[in-house]
Amino acid sequence: MKNKLLFLMLFTSWFPSFGQTTLDDLFDNNQYELIIELLTKKKNLTIDELNILARSHGRMGEYSNGLMYSEELMNRCIEAKDTTRLVEAINVKTENLVDLKKYKDGLEFCENNLRYFREQDSLDYQLLCFKLGVIYYHLQMYEEGYETYNQITVTRYREMDVFYTNYAVMLIGLNKLDEAIIYLKKSINCNRIDGYSACTNYGNIGLILMTQEKWDEAKVYIDSSDWALKREPSIYDQKVVYKNYYDLYSKTDRMELAEVYLDSILIANEAIFNNQLNEELVALETSFERQHTLKKKIVSVDNELASAQKFTLWGIIIALISLLILVSIIAFLWIRNIKAQNQNILIEQKLLRSQMTPHFMFNSLAILQGIILNKEYTKSIQYLSKFSKLLRITLENSRDKLVPLKNEIEAIENYILVQNLGTDHPFECEIKIDETINQERLLIPPMMIQPFIENALEHGFPVPQPHQEVSVSISFADKDLVCKIIDNGVGLEQSKVKSNGKKNSLATTITTERLAMLAKEFKVKTSISIVDRKTMNEAGTFVTIRLPYKQI
Repeated sequence: MKNKLLFLMLFTSWFPSFGQTTLDDLFDNNQYELIIELLTKKKNLTIDELNILARSHGRMGEYSNGLMYSEELMNRCIEAKDTTRLVEAINVKTENLVDLKKYKDGLEFCENNLRYFREQDSLDYQLLCFKLGVIYYHLQMYEEGYETYNQITVTRYREMDVFYTNYAVMLIGLNKLDEAIIYLKKSINCNRIDGYSACTNYGNIGLILMTQEKWDEAKVYIDSSDWALKREPSIYDQKVVYKNYYDLYSKTDRMELAEVYLDSILIANEAIFNNQLNEELVALETSFERQHTLKKKIVSVDNELASAQKFTLWGIIIALISLLILVSIIAFLWIRNIKAQNQNILIEQKLLRSQMTPHFMFNSLAILQGIILNKEYTKSIQYLSKFSKLLRITLENSRDKLVPLKNEIEAIENYILVQNLGTDHPFECEIKIDETINQERLLIPPMMIQPFIENALEHGFPVPQPHQEVSVSISFADKDLVCKIIDNGVGLEQSKVKSNGKKNSLATTITTERLAMLAKEFKVKTSISIVDRKTMNEAGTFVTIRLPYKQI
C-alpha cells in the first residue's frame, strides 16, 4: 500500500492530465480508502478532487466526513460560478444527509437549492428526485414523494430496481396497495439475482396482503422472502422476516407459532446490538492502528536526520511515545467503558423481558377473554382497567434509572390486583413502609421488588391453599435501605423439589447482576439473601434485599 500510494503521488505530480483518470479508475474499482489516504495528504484540492473525496467518504460509510467535504465543494463551486459542478455537489450533500438520517435538514437544504438546477441539468435533477423522494417518505409526506417520483421521466431511471421499490413504498403510504404490488413485482423481476432486494419486496407484498386479510397468499410471499434471504443472509433482514411471521400468526390466532417468532425477534435484537458494538470496536481499533502507523512513520523519518539534530530528535521521540502511551490508555479505558455499557444494556434488556413476559400477557388476555365469555362485563372492565394501568406504570418506570418509591409500590399493588382478579384463590399482600420514609422523595431502581413477589406467587404456591400470604416491608437499618419479602408458601427447598432442581430464579440472577452494577455506580453496599423459613420452624421463604437509593 505504501509503495502504491507513493507511486500514485509521484505519477499525479508529474502527469497532472493523467492524475484525474487514475482517481476515477480507483473510484470505479471501489478503492475508496486509497483515494481518501491519497487526497487527505494533498493541499489545495481541485473541485474534481473534492467531489471524488466527498463521494469516497460516503461509500466508506463516513457520512459526516462526506458531508463536510460536500459543503466545501459547494462553496468552491459557488465561488467559481461553476453551476454544472454545483448541482453535482448538491446531490452529494443530499445523499450524505439522507445516510445520516437528517431528513428535515435534507428537505430544507433541497428546497433552498433547487433554484440552481437549470433546464440542461435535467438528469442531475432527476437523480436528486430519488433522494428527495426518500426524504419525503421518512417524513411521511407521501403525496409529495409520489409527485417527486413522477418527475423522473428518463426511461433507464424509471426501469431501475431502486425506482420500482421506492415508488412502491410511496404508493403503500398513499394506501394504493394494488398498484404498489405491481411495482414491487417489477422490482423482483428486475433483480431476481439480488437476494436482498427480493427479500425486502416479497416481504412488503406479504404485509400488503395481510392488510387485505389474504392470509394464505401473504404466507406464500413471506415464505419467498425467507427463501430469498438465504441467498444473501443478513441479521437485520432476518429480524424483518421474523416480524412478518409474528404478525401473520398473531393475526390468525396461531399464538404458539407467534410466540416462537417473538422469541426469535428478541434473539435477533441482541445479535444486532452486538454487531453494532463490534463494528464500533473495530472502527476504534482501526483508527488506533492508523494513528500508530502514522507515529511510526514520523519516528522512521526523524531517525534519518543529521546528528546535529539528535537531541531535538530524541525529545520528539519521547514526546511521541508519551502521547502514544496516553492514547493507548485512553483507548483501553474507552473500550472498557463500552464493554461496561454493553453489559449494563444487556442486563437492562433482560430486566425488561422479565418484567412483562409474553406468558404473563397471554395468560392475562386469556383470563379477560374468559370473563367476557361469562358475560361478567363489569368485572371485565375492571380487569382491563387494572391490567392497562399495570402496563402503563411498568413501561413508565422502566424508562428511568431511579423512580420514587411511591411509583414502585403502586406498580406492586396493581400487579397483585391483576393477579387476584384472575384467580379463585386470591393472595393477601401486606405492604409496610416505615413512617420515617418519604415515599415521594426516596428514589430506588425500578423493578427490584416485584420479581421476587412474582417468584413467591408462582413458586411458593404451586397448589392453591387457604390464607396465601405475602408481606413486604421497607425500612432503614442504620443507613441501609432494607426490603423484606416473606411468604407462607412451600418454601425454597420444596420449590426446587417441585421443579426437579432445574428451575433457577431469573429474578434472582438479574437482580444480583443489577445490584452489583448499581453498587459500583452508587458506591454503596448491596446484597440479596434468600432463606427457607423451614430453618426457623416456619413455612415459606424469607427474602432480604439491601437496596441502593437516593434522597431528593
